[in-house]
Amino acid sequence: MTYLSPKIGQLVELKKLNMASNMISKIPEEIGKCEELETLCIQNNRFASFPCSFLKLTNLKELSLEWFIYAKPPKPQYISRKTKEGTQIFESLMVLCNLLQKYKMNECALITFLENYSDDNFDKN
Repeated sequence: MTYLSPKIGQLVELKKLNMASNMISKIPEEIGKCEELETLCIQNNRFASFPCSFLKLTNLKELSLEWFIYAKPPKPQYISRKTKEGTQIFESLMVLCNLLQKYKMNECALITFLENYSDDNFDKN
C-alpha cells in the first residue's frame, strides 16, 4: 500500500490503525473523522507532513511515529498517554496542530514538527 484512502474517515468507530512500513506518502485529512481511534502506528512511511486534523483524535492514547527519534534530544518512537512524557508529547502535538490551524495551515511539515520537539537548535541540513 502506498496511500491511505480518504475513505478512512468513514471508519468512525475504528479503534486501532497500524499502517507502519507501507511507503505511504500522504495521510488524508479525513483521518480526523476517526474520533474513536485509540492507537495509531504510522512509523516508517514516506509522508513528509501529517494533517492537523489530528486535533480531532482526542481518544488517541498510543502513537508510533519515527519522527520523534530525529528531535534533539530524541524522543521515543512510541508514545503512550500512560506515561508522563507521553502525555506531555501528546499535549504538545495538539498545541502545535492548533497553532498551525490558527494560521490557516492544514498540515504539519516534518521540519516544523522537529523544530517543535527539539530542545536544542535544530539543524535543518
